[in-house]
Amino acid sequence: MNRSEDAPRLPSVTVVIPFRGELTLLEKLLDSISEAWSKDPTILREVIIVWDGPNDPTSLVVDFSEQTGVAARSLFVEAGPAMKRNVGMFAARADVALCVDADCTIHPNLLKEVASAFTSHDVHALAVPVIFESPTTLLESATAVMPYRQAFSWASSGTRQWWTPAATIALRLRTVERLGGFWSAGRGPDRGEDVDLGLRWTIHLGAPAVVTIPSCASLHARETWYGLIGSCERAWRFGTTEGLLWPRHPAFRRRRMPPILAAALMSLIVSAVLAILGIFTWGLLITGALLFCIWSIAEVNLFRQSGLRPAALPAGFLLAFLFEMSRTLSLWQAGTLTGGLWFHHKQPAGEWRLLALNGWLLLGAGFLMWMLSLFITGR
Repeated sequence: MNRSEDAPRLPSVTVVIPFRGELTLLEKLLDSISEAWSKDPTILREVIIVWDGPNDPTSLVVDFSEQTGVAARSLFVEAGPAMKRNVGMFAARADVALCVDADCTIHPNLLKEVASAFTSHDVHALAVPVIFESPTTLLESATAVMPYRQAFSWASSGTRQWWTPAATIALRLRTVERLGGFWSAGRGPDRGEDVDLGLRWTIHLGAPAVVTIPSCASLHARETWYGLIGSCERAWRFGTTEGLLWPRHPAFRRRRMPPILAAALMSLIVSAVLAILGIFTWGLLITGALLFCIWSIAEVNLFRQSGLRPAALPAGFLLAFLFEMSRTLSLWQAGTLTGGLWFHHKQPAGEWRLLALNGWLLLGAGFLMWMLSLFITGR
């Protein structure tokens, strides 16, 4: 019997690209798709670009189709990336949808690897690492060590993950029809849609949903991830994700310490207001300062472990401050200050190391108790 007849049929792939941005970045992505298509022209069924905004990609779509002979079309949808991916997936005529953000380029072997992996019926979602171009500023260096950026490298482990960022992710379309696609918060920019899909699918499938291929990393352009305003806005937006997702995923809820940074700020602000009114509350002021020092020590420890150079520490503190404060506010709006979500299967061990703070938290708690006793006794 012919061996080729025994081999399973490679599933067809549709590439779905949510787009609203620079045409030059989209052109680079299409060039990388063309290179990957040339490795095996039978895999790629079509390319669908779902777009809105001022830059019409139609001419690039036509050029790509003429050069490769692959069906390509653009759909105009005024929505965020989550809804654009959903529209593209439900319009796809293939077995697998490979969703790729327009500011990425894919590995030349990605289409072949995706098709090969999805010959297994146990594979429902697949992701690859997303590598960012080397940072050129201190702010970019600080951004690179933030928790929301670290998630882009989880696929480097080669092990199944609960979720991975949707910058480059392949989904079996039958599973999308059965379990649903990307969720949208409905207000403000999309955030957390990839977390939601991964956690939801993980619960339904009874195992980590996302298979990873470390050998076919995508490359993320730096143009869309640099700049002070954009970096601060991104840190704040990612921080709000946990509060939005907390009511939706009770199976992944966790308990955590009350927010140290928020408590520190409240203590300092209240003591400052009372001081303006002529009431000096030294205990409250010292408590706030101590809590802020505890938070700072924890952040320095995390930055040191991440290899952040000392010159980038101010930028790191700024992003961490925005991220933590927006996270706390979003959880407070969700009705909890001591709740949160597990985002990663290795997080519980890391969480306890963070809470311990190498003994500093216990030292701070002891000092607070001492100050409280002095205040009560009036000494």
